[in-house]
Amino acid sequence: MYFNNHTHTSSPTSTEIVEIINLFPSKSLELDKDKFYSIGIHPSHIDNNNISDQLKLVETLMKLDNVIAVGEIGLDRNSDVSFNIQKEVFEKQLSIAEKYNKPVIVHCVKAYSEILHYRKQSTCAWIMHGFRGKDELAEQLLKKNIYLSFGEAITYPASITLITTLKNMPSDKLFLETDTSNTSIKEIYKTAAKIRKTTVEYIIKDISKNVLDVFSNIFN
Repeated sequence: MYFNNHTHTSSPTSTEIVEIINLFPSKSLELDKDKFYSIGIHPSHIDNNNISDQLKLVETLMKLDNVIAVGEIGLDRNSDVSFNIQKEVFEKQLSIAEKYNKPVIVHCVKAYSEILHYRKQSTCAWIMHGFRGKDELAEQLLKKNIYLSFGEAITYPASITLITTLKNMPSDKLFLETDTSNTSIKEIYKTAAKIRKTTVEYIIKDISKNVLDVFSNIFN
């Protein structure tokens, strides 16, 4: 079974693929009861005039069984939204994740020191989505028990840095995703297997274990 940890576009129904579809709260009317979702306020989608209502909607949606993660949420120094407001909204969504015992899909741009600080205050599973960082950064995140999810970037002529990071990743902290790309999750698995000098079957086996660890209360 291929597991797509983070996608913004649902793929055609396939018995071979399980995916988590990311929706922003305002798109929650699009939920299909037969699919799995992550829902959260992306740092660039914070509405300064409507933060309270946005947060209330996120919490309401966490009560649904098929909303299995809070995300993507986090901090982004490239966003036009005030960084202090981003931190406030991130903190409150982490509290929602704790309350409903849901994993967190984390978005981070140029704010890893702050992300690592907030990790100290959270007991939920965290998955850093779309990771493209160096080995040294990966080690810091892994020491904080954060899972790393790799996406389409590994299928480009990827940088030596990214290849090295993925190659050295411990299998028990690995996820793969498509995010907004048109590259199939199967192709990403195939590329990951090649980089890690293993087989797609072993990648599937390793990630399936991680799915059970992170989403054990959902995938029974």
